[in-house]
Amino acid sequence: MRKSATLIELIFTIIIIGLAMVSIPVVLSQAMKSSEFSLNQEALLAGATKIGNILTYEWDENSTTTQVIKYVLDVTDGDSELNRYPDVNSSRRIGHFKGQYRRAFDTNQTFATLLLGEEATDTTPNDIDDFNNKISTLTTISQTASDYVKDFTLKTKVVYVNDDAYYTNNSITFDFSTAQKSGSTNIKMIEVTITDNQTGEVIAVFRSYASNIGATNLLSRTF
Repeated sequence: MRKSATLIELIFTIIIIGLAMVSIPVVLSQAMKSSEFSLNQEALLAGATKIGNILTYEWDENSTTTQVIKYVLDVTDGDSELNRYPDVNSSRRIGHFKGQYRRAFDTNQTFATLLLGEEATDTTPNDIDDFNNKISTLTTISQTASDYVKDFTLKTKVVYVNDDAYYTNNSITFDFSTAQKSGSTNIKMIEVTITDNQTGEVIAVFRSYASNIGATNLLSRTF
């Protein structure tokens, strides 16, 4: 006896094949979205890493001189409560402790640079603002979804921002500004903007702030 499919079986087969064909684009679309999400995450990690790397550098060009301590620098447009106290002849500001190798201003007034960017004499960055207006390109490649590739641009901006607050109060409320100040202040903002080069969309903006507080060199022993 000859075997054959009934009409109802044929109809069910057509429906099942049709549903499978309809779902294939959806599955592929979800796979592409998953790959795109993973690549965006890699770009975010690169941006956060870049911020962390920049923060390891000296606060200013004039902080890079070799000395026992990194002096607090004078500024032109900062909050007056953070200036030398009680006058320019002092090497301390309010809150500083007396003592050798403590955080302090240099005996001679030394101002933070107004030129935010890499100096002509620099062969490599040596302070935070040397990264101002630096642009780098990141290419991320997915190992799935037919090696899906995305290009990102990471642009770094470093500017002086407002440092005004009532520092002599017992409780201080501080507003971290993003607006650039024309003169030098005691706070620099580092901003990294990540842009998807395919769409032109800004996918993230990372910001961090570094303060003019000086530093002491760690003691070391040579064996």
